[in-house]
Amino acid sequence: DVGLMENSTQRSILVASDSLEWVSSIKEARPSWSVTVTTDRDSTRRAARSSQVILIDTSAPWATDELFRDVASAAPMSLRVAAIPEMEVWRAVRTSSLAHQVVSARSDVGIVTDVCERSLSVSSVLSNPKLLDVISETRGLSAPPELWHRLSEVLANPSSGAQEVAAAVATDPAITAQVMRMANSAFFGLSRKVERLEDAVSLLGLTLIRALVLEAEVSMSFAPTVPGFQRRLVQHHATGVANIARLVAGRSSAADAFLAGFLIDIGLILLASSKTAKITELVTRSKSESLSIHTIEREVLGFTHGELGACLLGLWGLPMTVVEAVALHHETPDFKGLMSVREIVFIARDAANRSEFRDPYDMASHLITDPNILADVTVGPIIDKAHLVASESA
Repeated sequence: DVGLMENSTQRSILVASDSLEWVSSIKEARPSWSVTVTTDRDSTRRAARSSQVILIDTSAPWATDELFRDVASAAPMSLRVAAIPEMEVWRAVRTSSLAHQVVSARSDVGIVTDVCERSLSVSSVLSNPKLLDVISETRGLSAPPELWHRLSEVLANPSSGAQEVAAAVATDPAITAQVMRMANSAFFGLSRKVERLEDAVSLLGLTLIRALVLEAEVSMSFAPTVPGFQRRLVQHHATGVANIARLVAGRSSAADAFLAGFLIDIGLILLASSKTAKITELVTRSKSESLSIHTIEREVLGFTHGELGACLLGLWGLPMTVVEAVALHHETPDFKGLMSVREIVFIARDAANRSEFRDPYDMASHLITDPNILADVTVGPIIDKAHLVASESA
């Protein structure tokens, strides 16, 4: 589970690595941090209990999966960050089930430390007890679906393919029906009907299958009739954001960008399921006062649907990159130094809001208006590509 801790100006970081040069770079980049260094399994286990962030360099031969599990057991409230030497997709997927964040060990030290800092910031956002109260009121959502666990195990095996994923999906008739329905939807525009589950899995891709499993778990508890709430448009927006994010993200972050985009408003669906009277009030006020719904949520509920959705996904053990993007999807990033999933999803939301995939409950159609951001040599081309993808998808 994602550690929910109070924000603190004093950062306590444990770095488990055989590379003293790497450790020195981290200390140099963040001189105000209290950095503890360990170079073996036993000392890492002991030091974990007093650390807010545990950064493990998986190139060390003793940094095994078993160590991650021991650390999680010893310090369940701490954030685990895995630095892996090679960012193969299968390895990143496997490690993401053990750590909250996965980064490349070859990344600039500034990026690695930013990941640690941002993870702590999101954890402080999720410390609002009202979020857990809403989730606990919704029956059966305190733990991730069993099918999610099975899929994660399948995906962690580099030899797994569509056949193995289809076999796991087939154990749940409701998910199977949803997968087949989406594969045959107009969105994919196929000239032939998809009749085999294995073909549907190949078409949709493993990331979308995982997203469907999670979204379906919340949707099963959804009240079918909520006055004023346009669930179809909410899901249409999320699908657009997900696909735009996937197509503009780099290879290493495309899967998480798609997952975050697809689940971006899962908190709104959860609110509609558990707080039907409140969601009607929020929607009515949003229209009458021409205010984005997340602004009213903060006033009425004390939290936003982004934070609620992120809390649920954090409890379910999704990567912190996804949790962060969902939690803060209505807040403009500074776009300085780190083009992570959060930045990509925000760019995708901006493009979606200027197209037919517009968010029905966000009054702002143009989310990125700062000329410095638009002219930035790194960010500008990604924004332009996102707008092009959105217009071609419309």
